[in-house]
Amino acid sequence: MKRKLINSISIIILLCLVAIPTYANQTIKIIVNGKIISCQNPPQIVNGRVMVPIRTVGEALNVDVDWQPESWYNGPVGPWHVYINNGYKQISMYPNETVVTINDNGIRNNIIIDTPVKVIKGSVYVPISIISKILNCNVLWEKETSTIKINYSHDIAQEVLNNWSDSVVSIQTESGQGTGLIFADLAELDASLKNHYQVATCAHLLAEKKDISVTFRKKSFKCDLIFLYATSVNPSGDRLEGPYKIYVDYASNAKSDYDLTRLVLPAENESFTPLSLINKADTSLVKTGDTVYILEASNSDKKIVEGNITSIQSIDGDNGPIKLFGTNAPVDDYASGAPVFDSKGQILGVLKGPSSETGEYLIIPMSYL
Repeated sequence: MKRKLINSISIIILLCLVAIPTYANQTIKIIVNGKIISCQNPPQIVNGRVMVPIRTVGEALNVDVDWQPESWYNGPVGPWHVYINNGYKQISMYPNETVVTINDNGIRNNIIIDTPVKVIKGSVYVPISIISKILNCNVLWEKETSTIKINYSHDIAQEVLNNWSDSVVSIQTESGQGTGLIFADLAELDASLKNHYQVATCAHLLAEKKDISVTFRKKSFKCDLIFLYATSVNPSGDRLEGPYKIYVDYASNAKSDYDLTRLVLPAENESFTPLSLINKADTSLVKTGDTVYILEASNSDKKIVEGNITSIQSIDGDNGPIKLFGTNAPVDDYASGAPVFDSKGQILGVLKGPSSETGEYLIIPMSYL
């Protein structure tokens, strides 16, 4: 009887050992670009796989990592998941799952990892093999010294130029020029408007202008206003006439003080997928001294201009205060209407003309568009 009891207990212990993941207790260091990273929750070896706390690694690489209750892409999906924001790229993963979803400039792909995402002592852990794929860095595991080495070079200016150049256009009128950003496809509203795109720019550039054209992919296209809502341009709020009149109310919350407008770019025979603007910068976190990048366009030439936030201002609007950011970026005269990006490559706003009081260029947050 005693022997049977011992055998039964032994079997139960073995089954428990099989069911529970094994966690090694050895001390593992993380070194990012030559600097040792302090980990409140250190890396672990789980069933022979090296796992790292994704929030700790993300902070070291200047990448936002957060819990989200729903998918940014398809709405509510049930359980909470981990959301990683790497500028123009968003990554989503779920605890105990092996599927990692990447939204790269609006293109959604799934990656299968060999070890599920784990939650250990309240922190989310991922295998180091996925770090290089989702965060574009080099990862090396040195087993002899129990060290994870991560080398990361993040040239935000070059990434913005590479990813957004085709979306930025040069705007010409009879009296000057500026820059604009293609941000939406009108065919999504009306299938008959294939290859017609919406362009965001500053309203003051187009005030009382009759001859408006856009240079896109080295070709020039005549353009029409969808609506213009700057006080000096359209104070009565009357609807504009023309073939796109039905789209005047597309942004029903348009206010008169923002100095923003939208153009229709009828780019016939030019198939183009506008990049998603879902990844806007959080303007509540902007502070003086922050780095910004402005992507200018002059005809077919594009260039990045770097500067800093020099002031945070508020002006009175028809429906409450409007936040503006001042910048010392040495932009060209044609930069009005250019998109502005923050230090993580997230779109922050649109550049308008210089302030009459301070002379600094002002940034209109994209959330007002």
